[in-house]
Amino acid sequence: MSQQQQCSVSHQHLYKKKSVDWKNEMRQNFMRRLRDDRQKAFNHARGRFGRVRTDLLLESIMLHEINALKLSEHVTDDELNEAIQEFERFRDEITQQEIENMIAYEQERLEDLASADNSVLCPRCQV
Repeated sequence: MSQQQQCSVSHQHLYKKKSVDWKNEMRQNFMRRLRDDRQKAFNHARGRFGRVRTDLLLESIMLHEINALKLSEHVTDDELNEAIQEFERFRDEITQQEIENMIAYEQERLEDLASADNSVLCPRCQV
């Protein structure tokens, strides 16, 4: 092996290589950042404009991750398009989860209101 080949082999570990399961890694990074940023937003706003903030937060994270992928030399255009589609699926899943959580919360609230109407106000007359 020539000296130039030895030099390039010894420096290859310095360059970022694409992992085999880059989609799963991208999804985990997305979910981690979403969870962290949501927690920050929740602590800051305590519920004000929650849905709007979530949508903006999702878009912000998606743009950041897509730009990071664009800067990577190891990602092809097809993989970038696939990543964008994955992000859109993530967004749809998260939106669906939020809708389900809101429905469950509303159901619990309605059940609490219904059970409050059935409670006994006066133990003597049971009214």
